[in-house]
Amino acid sequence: MSYLLVKIINDKSHHFWHFMMGEFIPLCYLFSTKPKDTNWILFHPTRNWGGGIFDSFYKELSTNGVNIKLVNKQTEKVVSHVGFHEEWDFTWGDGGMERCKQGVQFIKKLSTDGIAVDITATPSRGWLCQYRGLNKKIKEYFMNANVGSRTYGTDKRQFLDVMDIHLHVCEDIYYRYSDDKSLFEQIREYTQGHVNIILEHGAGMVMILFMTWGEGSVLELITPRKCKSINGAEQGCVRICQLVGKKLHRVVIENKQSVLPKINEIKCIVEST
Repeated sequence: MSYLLVKIINDKSHHFWHFMMGEFIPLCYLFSTKPKDTNWILFHPTRNWGGGIFDSFYKELSTNGVNIKLVNKQTEKVVSHVGFHEEWDFTWGDGGMERCKQGVQFIKKLSTDGIAVDITATPSRGWLCQYRGLNKKIKEYFMNANVGSRTYGTDKRQFLDVMDIHLHVCEDIYYRYSDDKSLFEQIREYTQGHVNIILEHGAGMVMILFMTWGEGSVLELITPRKCKSINGAEQGCVRICQLVGKKLHRVVIENKQSVLPKINEIKCIVEST
């Protein structure tokens, strides 16, 4: 058996945004450019494959028809070195937006093949509200792993009273917390006819990619520092909305403060969209 080899330069498996935009989706674009029976090797000399919190996503691909081996040594017969995959976590690069779109479509198809997805489950006029919850397993992982930030979920950059937004607006609000589910289960929750979403600034912005494209709005709850930053990753919601064709609204809230002092602003956006 012969393989195509991709060299992984940076281990991004400890942060959802950087992993998805800087490794997983770009690799899925590469996978989409070859026949389904292609055999792939992902090579990194020191990476603890399977030790990263998101490496399980590769297992999901493997169980859905993408033949992937994760290795530290090049022992198999390699017929071609694909080289280095590109990264989209900070900027697109020339043609990156179209390749990202193709990678996302590849993932969505794998996640829904053979599964009945009820596109009428949530009326598109309603709003998803993605909030930060607490998964004990993931929290313990970040507390114990030497990966930079040791905070996660509600300990990180949570805004208070997000779960009360539905009490103050006339539109339907459908709350989503998915960290306790597999990647494909999460994706299916976002593909069911949803066009509008409220979310807290953070890595979960990636999930906008799996919603309906070409219509709808994103309401991003964001801190003043993040809003003013020119860092490409911190402006990720701006870039994703440009890609998927959604209108971006931002409501600025101080870190870990309640959203309720800004509820009229939120209400105006939700009810006028």
